[in-house]
Amino acid sequence: MEANSEAIIRLAWARQLSLADDALEDSGHLIMVERDDVLSFIRVCGAEVLAGPAGLLQRIDDDHRPPNAFDQGHEQQGAHQLDRLTDPHLLFGLLSDEQRRTARLLGCAELFYTDQYCDHPRLDGAAINSDPEAAAAVQRCCPPDDVTETELDHPSQRYVLYDDSDEPVALAMAQDWMQVIAPLSVLVGLPFRGRGWGRLVAAAAVNDLLDAGQIPGWRTRSQNRASMAVAHRLGFERKGSQTTVLLNFMNDNSTRQ
Repeated sequence: MEANSEAIIRLAWARQLSLADDALEDSGHLIMVERDDVLSFIRVCGAEVLAGPAGLLQRIDDDHRPPNAFDQGHEQQGAHQLDRLTDPHLLFGLLSDEQRRTARLLGCAELFYTDQYCDHPRLDGAAINSDPEAAAAVQRCCPPDDVTETELDHPSQRYVLYDDSDEPVALAMAQDWMQVIAPLSVLVGLPFRGRGWGRLVAAAAVNDLLDAGQIPGWRTRSQNRASMAVAHRLGFERKGSQTTVLLNFMNDNSTRQ
């Protein structure tokens, strides 16, 4: 991946976290971001961010980063301490008993990106449109857990792939991030899996997003080896991870209900 593409990814994350545009350009120290609704450790393109409540951030910083951790002679020790924060259960365990009662552990997600076009032998003849009804039909053919894992309730772009009988078989969805990167998710209907439809619709989406000047992203849970394998076949490169615990989640749900 080109250095300029990595800089664009860092820019998008900085804006997503309400930081200055160049906040993630200095990879020599851990960046702290005060947030009351989440505890999250993010590594992306060499930058490291810890977001969470102020008091919890200070305690984690004291416990997991030794003094002068990034000074000469201490880099490896500091990196090892921060590596522990990628463990979702360790992160959850740092919460107080009261915080845990209303928290939801999302786990660790691997972050992939690409700035290269996909080459697929069936791209030229692929029948693809953005029909929302056809997209919903694909989703109905998928297990609910698969649909939930896409984490895209309101995508900015849809790509619905049809087979030779005009049946919608696969769906790619992208979410516009600050108009510069676009995390991508793919669903294939259960009756149509194992035929390469997912890779084909993803390749079409990647190329369209690149044409629009956006860097496609691919986000998947660390345990989802199949999804990571597809990302690698499409040319995505792993550029980081995000470990997340939602705070006050139960309280927020009660308020909404």
